[in-house]
Amino acid sequence: MNTSIAYNIGSDIAQSIINNTSGPDIVEALQDAWVDDIGQILEECKTNYMSYSPFEFVAHEINEQDNADELWQAFDNGFSDKITLNIDYLKALAMDTVRDLIKEEQETMHENEHDTFDELLDSANDEITIGGMVFLPSQVLKECDPIAYRESYLCFLNDFESEEMERLNDIKDKIEHS
Repeated sequence: MNTSIAYNIGSDIAQSIINNTSGPDIVEALQDAWVDDIGQILEECKTNYMSYSPFEFVAHEINEQDNADELWQAFDNGFSDKITLNIDYLKALAMDTVRDLIKEEQETMHENEHDTFDELLDSANDEITIGGMVFLPSQVLKECDPIAYRESYLCFLNDFESEEMERLNDIKDKIEHS
């Protein structure tokens, strides 16, 4: 085996990993604490790929050569060069996913969070009894003072949105700085 073959093997492995990597895969990995950037994800994929038995034959052949260090360096260079050429593509996949998640999160918050807000109000305050009739605090506030209800809801939404959006923006930053 010569260095160009080792380089091509590294490049082929990188291309295989790129072909099998999706935006949601990248975003999911970046949400976990074990990676800080796309490069770490790809290195982990390379390590996993190299641990499978078909690669054992390549590794054995490289290790048997007198110039094994040179061949391993060529292999790593082939992998790195292919990844470098495709990193913008991978970032774009991940960014599209994050943008979609942000949009979905915003839509979900505005559609469903009234129920969550009402549940929070109701659990934090006692039911109101008037003339034997029981009313939920959220109902009373909504009917008696709709402006106060709306302002409280917007504060709640802003706090909730900030936490979720902060998480998504952290992922976005990791992608941009990969």
